[in-house]
Amino acid sequence: MSRKNRIIQFVPIALAIGLGLSAIMLTGPARTEFVDSSDYLAHANVILETGQYPNEGNLPIFRPPLYPVFIAALWSIFPGSIVAIKLVQVALFAFAAWLIFKTAMRITENQFLSLAASTVFAANPFIIFVAVSIQSEIVHIFLISLMLYIASGMLLDERIRFAPAAALGAVLGVAALCKPSALGVGAAIAAVMFLIRFRQKGSLAASAVIGAAMLITVLPWSLYLLKTKGEFILVSDGGGYNLWSGNLPELVNLYERNHESTAEEFALSDHFSMTVSRRQIAEWEQTVGYQQLSLKQREGLWRAKAIENMKANPGITLKLFGWKLFNYWKPYVNPNIHSKTASVLSAVFLVPFFLLGAFGIFRVWKDARTRGIAYLFGAIAVSATLIHVLLVSSIRLRLPYVDPFLAIFAAIGLGSLLARLFAKVEWLNLGKRLEIREFAAFCAAEG
Repeated sequence: MSRKNRIIQFVPIALAIGLGLSAIMLTGPARTEFVDSSDYLAHANVILETGQYPNEGNLPIFRPPLYPVFIAALWSIFPGSIVAIKLVQVALFAFAAWLIFKTAMRITENQFLSLAASTVFAANPFIIFVAVSIQSEIVHIFLISLMLYIASGMLLDERIRFAPAAALGAVLGVAALCKPSALGVGAAIAAVMFLIRFRQKGSLAASAVIGAAMLITVLPWSLYLLKTKGEFILVSDGGGYNLWSGNLPELVNLYERNHESTAEEFALSDHFSMTVSRRQIAEWEQTVGYQQLSLKQREGLWRAKAIENMKANPGITLKLFGWKLFNYWKPYVNPNIHSKTASVLSAVFLVPFFLLGAFGIFRVWKDARTRGIAYLFGAIAVSATLIHVLLVSSIRLRLPYVDPFLAIFAAIGLGSLLARLFAKVEWLNLGKRLEIREFAAFCAAEG
């Protein structure tokens, strides 16, 4: 690799760091206000003060461990520093941008398109926001970006190799300790990897290795819970609660009401997640002695109540599924919460991002060498969507699973459109005029 090529791959790192540091200054270095932030910080404090993982936080469940442990580890070195958390998160953001560049290089074999993909990723305003917020998303985005790098290498390799399969499963296992939805998405990835390569010897074994490595990675945490909580819990006790909280019939008001501010929406969200849940707990305390139940018994109560609500209100449940599907994929933020300007600007980024991404997926699918990459994205996008439509949904929860991969497809889609334009309008061909050889060659091939 030439010196110029080595330098180019670090451009997205510099861009992500620059944008991340700017966002820290604009949003406030010590600012922590967000729905889940106080809970993560409280979990980290309990870990540092007691050496034990808490049974619950603001919600009647305990959070998945990775992000609170991440904060606690940083605070063991920089006590109480919010700035330290944000700076390390910006570093993860930058590393993820570099991984997107390397993944795009594997898929496109074109440095210009890879630079475009990593630039789209690093300039994504939603990812920049979570990178400088006290939220678990940026850690998850980094892990999913690493997973994409490994998975794309496996699909483009002519041979079945078990070491990358084990690495892929391990990364998904760590991701599950950040967000348990990675277990379901990981199962879908293992399945599609087998279906893409089922004619090759060892394809089933490789997919089994992915699943086994994922579970083995999670197992030490499960055994810790068995030792400290007295029960075998895979990652968190929040499955039943999240099913209940995401399908409350009253939530229709949250989706259909035009909120006048972020504070109003958060207040209504807190009402459903905290006030209503406390009322439900008080009812169970009177009937079954909720506080005396084990964690798994409590989760079972939440799950049973969620299913009861869904069966009693099938029409409302379907309406909630529809709203959550829209919320997961909508190409703008709510103008009543974030201002009309913010809503328009978000649409200016997201609408072309989705359209170019869709065209890029089609281009990748048409190429026999990379067709499996398109199927992999489909498996990730569909499984993640189904999980969040069933449980809880938002643009923020879409970011880790969709946006990193879609940045690569959007760059391919944009490159293909530019190539066709340049082929028809010669004087616009900047690749040729500026002697960017890779892009000039790409334009010639596409044209």
